[in-house]
Amino acid sequence: MNKSVKYCGAFMLLLFSCPLTFAQINNVGDLHEQMAVPTLSYEDIVKQGDSLYESDTSLEMGRKAYYRWKYRTDGRTSFPGITPTSTASDLAAYLSGSDYYTFCNTGPSESPWTEVGPDPQPGMKQAIGLISCVAADPNQHNTIYAGTVESGLWKTTNGGASWVNIIENSNLGTLAGLGFSYIAIDPNNSNNLLVGTQTHAFEMPSPWAATSNGFGILKSTDAGQTWTVGTCSTVSDQHWFVKRVRYHPTNSNIAIAVGNKTIYKTIDGGSSWTEVFTNTTAWNSVFIDVEFNLNAPNYVMASTKFTQVGYDTVSPHAAQVFGSNLGGNTGTWTEVTPPITQTDTSWAASLPLDVSPADPGYTYMLFSNFNGKKSNGQYRKTEHIFLYKTADAGQTWIKITDTLRRADTSTLANLNYGAVQHEFELSDVDPSVMYIGGFYVARSDNDGAFFDKTTHSYYPNQYTHADIRDIYNLGHINGEDHLLIANDGGVSKTVNSAETYSNLNGTGLGVSQFYGFDVYRSSDTEHLIGGAIHNGVSIKKDGNWNLFKHRGDGDWAEIDHLSEGGDVAYVVINGGVRKVVNGGLSQIGIAKQRAIRDMYRGQKLYIDPIHHRYVYHLIHNLYKYDQENDSWSLEFTKPSWAKGGDEITAFAPCPVDSDVYYVAYNNISYGAPVSGKFFRVHTSSPGYIEDLTPKITFGPGAGSIYQWTYISDIVVDPNNKRRLFVSVKNYSKDASDPTKGTFRVFYSADRGESWTDMSNGLKPIPVNDLEYIPGPDDALFAGTDGGVYRWNKNNGIWECFNNGLPNAMITQLRHDPCSRTLYASTLGRGIWKAPVTEISRPQVFIYEDEVWEHDRYISGDLIVDVSTDVTIKAKLHMGHDSRIIIKQGATLTIEDGGVITSGNCNENWSGIWMEGRSDYPQELAHQCKLILKPGAVIEYAEQAITNSAVPSGNDWVVWGTQGGIIEAEGAIFRNNTRDLALVSYKPSGNNGVYKA
Repeated sequence: MNKSVKYCGAFMLLLFSCPLTFAQINNVGDLHEQMAVPTLSYEDIVKQGDSLYESDTSLEMGRKAYYRWKYRTDGRTSFPGITPTSTASDLAAYLSGSDYYTFCNTGPSESPWTEVGPDPQPGMKQAIGLISCVAADPNQHNTIYAGTVESGLWKTTNGGASWVNIIENSNLGTLAGLGFSYIAIDPNNSNNLLVGTQTHAFEMPSPWAATSNGFGILKSTDAGQTWTVGTCSTVSDQHWFVKRVRYHPTNSNIAIAVGNKTIYKTIDGGSSWTEVFTNTTAWNSVFIDVEFNLNAPNYVMASTKFTQVGYDTVSPHAAQVFGSNLGGNTGTWTEVTPPITQTDTSWAASLPLDVSPADPGYTYMLFSNFNGKKSNGQYRKTEHIFLYKTADAGQTWIKITDTLRRADTSTLANLNYGAVQHEFELSDVDPSVMYIGGFYVARSDNDGAFFDKTTHSYYPNQYTHADIRDIYNLGHINGEDHLLIANDGGVSKTVNSAETYSNLNGTGLGVSQFYGFDVYRSSDTEHLIGGAIHNGVSIKKDGNWNLFKHRGDGDWAEIDHLSEGGDVAYVVINGGVRKVVNGGLSQIGIAKQRAIRDMYRGQKLYIDPIHHRYVYHLIHNLYKYDQENDSWSLEFTKPSWAKGGDEITAFAPCPVDSDVYYVAYNNISYGAPVSGKFFRVHTSSPGYIEDLTPKITFGPGAGSIYQWTYISDIVVDPNNKRRLFVSVKNYSKDASDPTKGTFRVFYSADRGESWTDMSNGLKPIPVNDLEYIPGPDDALFAGTDGGVYRWNKNNGIWECFNNGLPNAMITQLRHDPCSRTLYASTLGRGIWKAPVTEISRPQVFIYEDEVWEHDRYISGDLIVDVSTDVTIKAKLHMGHDSRIIIKQGATLTIEDGGVITSGNCNENWSGIWMEGRSDYPQELAHQCKLILKPGAVIEYAEQAITNSAVPSGNDWVVWGTQGGIIEAEGAIFRNNTRDLALVSYKPSGNNGVYKA
């Protein structure tokens, strides 16, 4: 029949609070129950979760899901006043009345955002992003709906050739980061939709949290053009979540929904809902499925999964089944005995249900009994597969399949069916034919006794991405079962009973979940590399995206722009650092970082701006990779007295002082005095560490905001090492106006000794990243959970910078000085860009005598100020059209080994401009001086040397400034458009010099 089995990833945190009684995490099952049903505080969950995995490095079960969850929730759990026992409901109460969830969509007209991608194209791998649920119009299969976990609801009317986001284009279009857990289409009127919203709870609480209406279900009566929020007047949990919903087969006013430990019913088509049953068991058993008997719809069944997977004790039961013989009304639900007694050595992790028009009087249940551990502690190598059916909501059962098998590639456990994923679909014409979804899709033609795997990890055409989130049965057509598949790479379709698959990721379905990215400066065309959750590392080059080029879970990406040709990049995949070359297409083996936390998410990398041979890796300590020696070393570890957390969240080497860097840690102190979270480190004096934590003194009430949050990013002004900007990652609202944020971004003018709050204009949401463009405009951008903001320094306020940007959480910002473009990566909407050509050219001033012995990149103008001596002994990469300006009285010396060249923009730089006085003698007091020692190189300039100030407009020289002193011997000029442009110099009363 036309129906959909819905499941969304267990690692997604959903906002609610159910009355669970345990408060201790003893195993992976307990941990993942808390990730899904957070009755403990976030601190307790993380503390016990970290301990669980770090005490047993061989424990792989749930590791990846836990670290994904931790990355998404960390920093989105805290608010001023939180206590160690605060839960998600307390956060929702704090945010009540604040404008933390809407997305501002304004911005300057001259800086519209456009999509960089990836935008799916024919022939691409199925690796665009996670689709959590899928459904199709039963009367028109080319109309398909696809839900995501943080980027809205999508629709195609041409079978997947093109998609549009129907939430952004609806009356709920300003909601940021909204995800979906299921899609139900009325079998009698396909214009009617019921969909479950999914928010990441601590990460992005519901827009309707802490209100009487809850937020669980949205309803549309016009195929998704407009939406209303379903109400639930009796709901005991204000933040109710619905895992699955099922329409009555003949009466569209009736539907049953299940989620967490509660069953809900509507009799008005989904406008209002009532709690009809709550599961009171203290065990980790949550609802996953609900089905009506097709012949006798008064019989309704609901089933659960048991999250304590892989452990010894399940008494008195594991997964559960409930039934009602009166249409699911209040007081009619009872727990029915599973057909097989479950014991500590044989029990079911989940009990998925399904019905088929081929046998309409029965509800089927397929499950695998987990056989526990043997006395030696090893897992058993056998699996018991059962298929049962019932005609009376579980009062009696008929056994169809009972197979005991040794574990192999075709068993349910090895297909990852049961504990986490549990998709189950019967054929509409033959219930002995069935399909399951776990890590793969598998098919059985013999009542589940044996399954054949039918999918692979990924491939562009005949396969589908791994991790099956949903199977939607389109029906039996032309002798074949037709199915839609939602997975971690997009949407697939099979029209031949799962023999082959087509990729329905059409244009517009840009749902990639990027952690980080970088932009190459050495290509003629746009060239990027980025890491995405579920979909590895992807590269855009020559106008095309190469998706999933490097497999695994992608993360941070960092390009060494000073490497040969600007080609070397480093990426984090599954927690490990990899080196890539050839435009990102090829991996090169490097020494393994032995101290990594495998699967930990959000690990940042930084190339040292002065000593670019070094790559810094931020984990619980700061590690340094030496590119020349191919070796890792421990650079910094938190002092024993420090009270900060155990993970580095931000790092910034000073771009003009190799002796100094800044490092910040996570953790909050719940209002208590705090120290040891933010350091200034001096590398030339080992052990000389300054704690800047107590310097941040402002905050709500008498305390510091730093007691309730941590730093997410640090920026050091490359022109002035005394100037710092930092952002923080928590929720904080203005007490007098809860729609406004406070204490989001801080500024220091004295290297962190004192700070001022510069948060005016920001919402009370986490700020994830900062991007600073040095120069007279002091351009500063903030990437937040609600888009991008730009600091207006003249008015002292942050202004929305989201013209054309979709409703998305920003993970990283990058400024490309070559194209003068701002890029932004998002969690669920790919990468976008906006021109920022109106921002004045970056400027780097040198006010003190300096010797540069290491390669540097200068994106704008380098100005050697009055009476300053600068010596270049390394390679200086100058950005497109950038200039070196030598002021009067200043001296620039380029020694042997000193090279001034183009900055990998495939464009020439402007050249050296020497400011003098044409009416004064050739003395340094009145002129500037350029000294070129033997072996000095100037290359790829438009005009390598011009002896006047920089002209403006159509002028080619600034008369009166011509002059300057050039001393050159054995210097090399190569590949310049023009080597020298010498303007006439006529000091007062000296015609001889003029004529020369």
